[in-house]
Amino acid sequence: MNGRHHRHKSSATSKPQQYHRAKSNFRYVKKSELSSSSNSLADEERVSPEDVDVNGNSSNSNNTAGDVASSSTTKEGGDDHDIDLIIDNRLDKLLSDIQQPELSIEEITINDQLQQDELLVVESIYGENVFSLDTWKGLRCFQIHINIDTLDEIGITAKMNSVSEVETISSNSDDFLYSFKVQYLPPIVLTCLLPKSTARAGSDLPLDSRVVSGIGCIDADIPFLQSYNNERRHQNFLKELHECCICYSEYPGTEFVQLPCKHFFCRKCVQTFTQIHVKEGNISNLQCLDAKCKDMIPPSLLKRFLGDEDYKRWESVMLEKTLASMSDVVYCSRCETPCIEDEDQHAQCPKCFFSFCTLCRERRHVGIECMTLDMKLQLLQDRQNSSQLKGNQRRLELEKINEMLSEREIRRDSKFCPSCDMAISRTEGCNKMKCGNCEQYFCYRCNQALDASDPYGHFRDGSCELFPREMIDNWQVQARVNPLQEIQQVHAELFHLGGSACPSCRQFNVKIGNNNHMLCWACQSHYCYLCNGVVRRGTKHYGPKGCKQHSEG
Repeated sequence: MNGRHHRHKSSATSKPQQYHRAKSNFRYVKKSELSSSSNSLADEERVSPEDVDVNGNSSNSNNTAGDVASSSTTKEGGDDHDIDLIIDNRLDKLLSDIQQPELSIEEITINDQLQQDELLVVESIYGENVFSLDTWKGLRCFQIHINIDTLDEIGITAKMNSVSEVETISSNSDDFLYSFKVQYLPPIVLTCLLPKSTARAGSDLPLDSRVVSGIGCIDADIPFLQSYNNERRHQNFLKELHECCICYSEYPGTEFVQLPCKHFFCRKCVQTFTQIHVKEGNISNLQCLDAKCKDMIPPSLLKRFLGDEDYKRWESVMLEKTLASMSDVVYCSRCETPCIEDEDQHAQCPKCFFSFCTLCRERRHVGIECMTLDMKLQLLQDRQNSSQLKGNQRRLELEKINEMLSEREIRRDSKFCPSCDMAISRTEGCNKMKCGNCEQYFCYRCNQALDASDPYGHFRDGSCELFPREMIDNWQVQARVNPLQEIQQVHAELFHLGGSACPSCRQFNVKIGNNNHMLCWACQSHYCYLCNGVVRRGTKHYGPKGCKQHSEG
C-alpha cells in the first residue's frame, strides 16, 4: 500500500455500530455491516433513515452496483453471535451470486492493482476512517467508518419495561421512559468485499440485502451510546487549548484534570491543592476547586496526585473522621482501638479484650453508677498523698490528674458537637456554630443539630437567640460613643495631645482646645481636667473660687 499506515482487525466480521431514525424515535441498530463490490460506496447503496420502518425493513428499490444480488432485509435476532453468523452467511450468499469468469494470472494481477488503486483513492477521501482487514476467503476486505456530524445535542428517549423489551411494549405500570442527550453518535460502518474480477452492473432487484440490522440488549445499548459520546467529548477536549480558572494559565487539554462534576483545572493546581489539604489534615476540603461546587474529589484522582505517603495519610485521616462521625463507635481506654458500643453503654475492645463502660471509660461496672469527673479527680488527688505510691505510679497518676483538670476546664467553657462529640468553644460571634471535625451545624445555646440547608431557621422559629444578650448590650454601649471623640482619641495617641483619665472608669479622654470641662466618651461622666474631680454642676465647680473652665495646656 505504498508505505501507508493501516490499522488491521482480526477478522472481516468485526463489530461496528449503526443508528437509524425510525418514526421520530432514535432506534439503535447493532452490528450493521454493508458488504458490497468495488463500487459499493455509491450513494444509492446506503439505506436512507426515512426508508427504514420500525422493524428495520428497507423499502429501497434502487439498483445495486456490481454483481451483488438484493433481497428483503428484516430484523434478524439481537444476539451478537447470531448477527455474526448472519453476516457470514450474507457474505457467502453475495459471493456466490457473483459470476466470476475464469481469469488468467495476468488479469488477476491487473485487477489486484486496480483494487489497490481504488483503495488508495478511498483512503485519500476518508483518511483515517478506512481500515484494512484481513482477507476473507482470499478476497480483499476493508471497512469505512462514516461519521455522523450533529450540530447540537440529540435527545434520545427509550421506552422500557421490567424485562427490557423494545419491540413489544404493553401499557402496564412497569413501563418507563429513559431519556438522555448525546452529541456524538457511533459511525456507520461499511464493510466492503472486493471480488477478484472487476465490478460490473448488476440486475434490477426489488430490495437491497446488504444491510444487516439487529436489535441488541437495550440495557447494553444505552450505556454504549453514553460511553461513546463521553469518549468523543474527551478526545476533543484533549485536542483543544483551555485556561485554568485557578492560575489563569493556558494549557492543552492533556494537561488538565476533568472532575466528575465536569469542572476542569490544570494538573499543577489540583496536585498542589490536594497535597496541602492532606498534609494539614483538612480532608473535608478536598472538594471541587470551583467556589460554587461542593462535589468531592474521587479517591482515584487523589491517588494519582498524592504520593504513597500522603495517600496513606489521607486514608488514615478519612478512617479516623468516619469513625468519629459514628455515634456508636468509641475508643478503648487502654489501647485506643475503635470499638462498637452496645445499647447498655458498654463495649469490649477487639484487640486487648478490655470490657469497659463507655460513659466513664472505666472497667465495666454493672449495677453501679459511674463516678463523676470530680469524684475521680478527688480520688486521684487523695492517692497522691499516700506513701505507698512509687515514683513511676505517682508520675502516671499525676499526668492523669492534669488530663482530668484540662478536661474539666474544657467541659466548663465549651459545648460538644451533637454529631461527633467534639468539644467546641466559642470565643465570639453568634450562636450558630459549625463543627470543624464533621462540619455539623448546631446551636451553641441548646446544643441542637441544625439543618445545613437553613441553619438560621432554628433562630427564627425557636426560642434561642442568634446573638447572646450580653454581646448585644455591649454593642449598644459602643454605639453611643461620640464619633468625634473617638477620632480625637486616635489623634491624641498619634500626636501626643493632652488629656486625662476619667475618675469614674479610668478611660483616657482628649482635652479639646482650652476647655477644661471633660466628658468621658465611655461612661458619659463629666469631670474637670485640672483637678480630675467629678463635676455635678458646672456653675458651682467653675468660677472665681473654683477651677478655671478655660486655660492653656
